[in-house]
Amino acid sequence: MAEVPLQVNESMSFRADRRVRWLRLLAALAGLAALLCLYFLPTQRVLLGLAGGVCLTLLVGAQQLARAGVALRQSADRASRSEQRLRLIFDAFPNPVVVSTLAEGRYLEVNPAAAKRLGRERGELIDHTMRDVGVVISESERLLRVRELEAAGQIESAQSRIQLPDGRVLWSLYSARLIELDGVKSAISVSTDITALKQAEEQLRQSEKSFEELFESAPVAMSYSLLGADGLPEASYWNRAWCETFGFESAAVQGRTGVSLNFWIEEAQRRSFLKPAAENKSVLATEVQLRHADGSVRTVVVSARGIDRLGRRQLLASYQDMTQARRAARRLNELAEMVESAHDAMLLIDDGLIVECNEASGRIFGRSRANVLGRSPAELSPLLQDDGRRSDELARVFLSAVFEGHPQRFVWRHLHGDGGSFEAEVSLVAVRAADASSASASAKRCIAVVRDITEARRAAQALAASEQRFRQLFEHSPVALVLLAPGGRLVMVNRVWTSLLGYSAQEVGSIEQWWTLAYPDPEYRARSRERWTAELARAKRAGGEPEAAEYEICCKSGERRHVLIGAAWIGDDLLASFHDITEQKLAQAQLEALNTGLEGRVNERTRELSEALEVLKQAQEDLVRTEKLAGLGALVAGVSHELNTPIGNAVMVASTQRERLQRFEGETAAGLRRSQLSAFLSDAKESAEVVERNLQRAAELVNSFKQVAVDQSSYQRRGFGLQDLLHELSLMLSPTLRRNQVALCEEVPAGLFMDSYPGPMTQVLMNLVNNSVAHAFDGIADERRVRIVASALGADRLRVAVEDNGAGIPAEHLSRVFDPFFTTKLGRGGSGLGLHIVYSLVTELLGGTVRIASSVGKGTRVILELPRAAPGATASHQQGVSNERQ
Repeated sequence: MAEVPLQVNESMSFRADRRVRWLRLLAALAGLAALLCLYFLPTQRVLLGLAGGVCLTLLVGAQQLARAGVALRQSADRASRSEQRLRLIFDAFPNPVVVSTLAEGRYLEVNPAAAKRLGRERGELIDHTMRDVGVVISESERLLRVRELEAAGQIESAQSRIQLPDGRVLWSLYSARLIELDGVKSAISVSTDITALKQAEEQLRQSEKSFEELFESAPVAMSYSLLGADGLPEASYWNRAWCETFGFESAAVQGRTGVSLNFWIEEAQRRSFLKPAAENKSVLATEVQLRHADGSVRTVVVSARGIDRLGRRQLLASYQDMTQARRAARRLNELAEMVESAHDAMLLIDDGLIVECNEASGRIFGRSRANVLGRSPAELSPLLQDDGRRSDELARVFLSAVFEGHPQRFVWRHLHGDGGSFEAEVSLVAVRAADASSASASAKRCIAVVRDITEARRAAQALAASEQRFRQLFEHSPVALVLLAPGGRLVMVNRVWTSLLGYSAQEVGSIEQWWTLAYPDPEYRARSRERWTAELARAKRAGGEPEAAEYEICCKSGERRHVLIGAAWIGDDLLASFHDITEQKLAQAQLEALNTGLEGRVNERTRELSEALEVLKQAQEDLVRTEKLAGLGALVAGVSHELNTPIGNAVMVASTQRERLQRFEGETAAGLRRSQLSAFLSDAKESAEVVERNLQRAAELVNSFKQVAVDQSSYQRRGFGLQDLLHELSLMLSPTLRRNQVALCEEVPAGLFMDSYPGPMTQVLMNLVNNSVAHAFDGIADERRVRIVASALGADRLRVAVEDNGAGIPAEHLSRVFDPFFTTKLGRGGSGLGLHIVYSLVTELLGGTVRIASSVGKGTRVILELPRAAPGATASHQQGVSNERQ
């Protein structure tokens, strides 16, 4: 629609309508401008809101003017001036403002800012569409906006793209209102140029795309993580190189953090890695342990830095897997260590000079390392080699061959640092540079390995001499020998073997032929072969030698001989020996026949000896019983002697009292006086006391003898006190002790009770005391003393020691004193069974131990250690002992 200039002299009604339209346009314009400013300039929202409010007020006023046209006609002059002011505002508005029809998009009005943006004059635009003026816009987008405006009545902050005829592309951010002008639906829009913003966004997108492409295609393993407020990754993204390095599928890891991937081995390492980045510090070349997808642990050097990107704090990290490098470094160190620890000299020769060597080089050449470096091989060699050729010329020949690709190995004589020389085996191999195009690739470098073979030559010579001696020993050995190779081939046989069996090594050839020739019987051959094979297998498993075994073999002459075949491993070979035992077998057969005849005679003699032994045992038992009875007889004699005194005293007192009684009777018949009666009564009382005392002594002796006799004869077991037993024993032994002037001292505390055999116990103590009396005091006139000391050994055992101060026992007799029939007074009353009986009773019946200690001139001490309850004691016996103690 062509622009119609406003005329001041038009009718008042027309002018009022135009004023109303302008007011509406300006009000809509002010609202749109306010919206745009609110979008772009947040700091001016309050002021623009006020401006919008004023414009809306104007709009309301315009509506009121429409309803009151008369009032407007009355204010024509004033309205004309208002129209001019509104026009000035429209034209001076800094943002492009456009009024266009809704359907076709024809321009109805544009302000200068809009015309300038489109690169046209106002007149070129009015009543034309964008397409008419060469401005390209997406028709589908325009129709979409039209429908949106019709539906909502307004559009807020929409973006549009146009292309000018000169090819420039402009971007606008606009807001629009649906209005009606002269009955035509129209749109008023205010726009802001956002081309620079779009270009910046495009550059940002390109930069982000470049970043993503660079990140994804980088040859270094990388990741970037979006950090949360706590500085920890919320999501992480990993490039292709990272996935390849750590064996993960890209689709499976994107967006997942290292924690969810179980990527970090040590949580402390992860936190120390993240903390500096969160504090805006860089992490450079930190070595950590990370987990590969296959579960293996990798040594990785990580670097990281915090960046602000896309409005988020991010952590950009790189990873360098050093596992292979560390492994290569270790291998290189191991190789270097192997070279340094090698026993052979290793030399690096560059252009004919030694530029590096290992530690063994100095030892082999007898020089310091520094004295070896910088020299040529010829300088470390004599002028001439052993074959007469010059060392320098021969060295050049070998080096030339090596550089032509032919490794060399030869024997070379070198000079030693002490002035001597030595032979060595030398191996030469060329060193090829990894980069054939490098300058060093053209250098002639090789490695020489020098092994001193002086000792090896001596060893070889010694080995040859040893082999020669072995052959001589093998050939001249008095034993038949054969050497078998691992495959069973006969390597050689000696002369004795050929002489014994009649076969030569050529006739036998192998062990297979040997089995057939020497074992013609198939059944015996199979058994012998199986036994031989099994023994060899057993020896190999055990790592030892096969055991020798007897075989019967057939000689070449047909004669059968018994041989003992043994073997020993000589390296991988087997040395077999053949000992002819045919003569021994014959002698053994004869011996067996002889033994068969002798066996009957031996059995008969054995029977006779057994019977004699039984007789001797019976005689020994009889002697022991006799000895015991002899002891009992001695007791009888002693007791009889002891009984004579008290009984004699009693008889004498009784006869005296009888005579006194006869006198008393005569005195009574003659007339008894009181004094006579008193004297008689006094004498009678005294005589009764003496008789009673002597008879009690006799009764005590008889009772003690009766108890001892019963105990010794019956071996009856009962509970008894050791103190009481010794008291009875002292009574029985008192005649013997007084006769031999020996004092018996008893040191036995009360309360030592035993559940045992009092008879054997008395027999033991009596034999010990009698032995001391009989043997200890010969030639001793001083005080003779025998002591019996007893003491408790815990709750269950006691010790009894019988000691004397006699002459003692010589050391050579101490070990035999308990032997039966051993005595130093044979034929003078000694039977040699006293101490033997002691030993037998203590160790067997009483369940104790006995030992003796003696020194010549210092007396003898016999120590008995006995259980309080003899072996086999019942609970009732033990209870009886306990009651006695209580």
